[in-house]
Amino acid sequence: MVVVRPAVLPKDAAGIGAIGTSFTTSQVYDVDASADSIRLTIRDLEGPFCKRFPLDDLESPTRPYDRAWVAVDGERIVGFAAIAFEPWNDRLILWHLYVDPASRGRGVASRLLETVKDHGRERGARHLWLETSSLTAPGHRRLPRLGLLPDRRRPDLVRGDAGARRNRPVLFPPPRPVPLYV
Repeated sequence: MVVVRPAVLPKDAAGIGAIGTSFTTSQVYDVDASADSIRLTIRDLEGPFCKRFPLDDLESPTRPYDRAWVAVDGERIVGFAAIAFEPWNDRLILWHLYVDPASRGRGVASRLLETVKDHGRERGARHLWLETSSLTAPGHRRLPRLGLLPDRRRPDLVRGDAGARRNRPVLFPPPRPVPLYV
């Protein structure tokens, strides 16, 4: 049975670092930002594309998050979530949400996200925010099931060269009204 508990860093760093953060996709999103909206268009690639996201801030004293949790199955860490709270705008920022490939599809991400949301409620957060890459089309398809939908109203936050096909963020705050933090 998978149990979610607070991460103990740097003690848990090796177990968290062993989580497979890679994925392979044959589709990406093209992101078109205009003055007042963001349009996402799925595009097929000529061949599979593999990407691995590094977890290189686990032992850093300057990591951008202040709370983290791990999902543990027996003795093995199979999931990781990390957040920071910004009190000036009541925003909870989700910096990391990873589930090891062998544990995907078993509700691990949902459990981690519920823990994150509970913590946000306790701190007075009004919304949850995450930025993700346009490369992670497989993950984007799962986000609505977790209650996260794209926010196409903030084109000013889409960074990157207009010609860049990869690494343009897509923003996923929860839908309005925000049912998580009522």
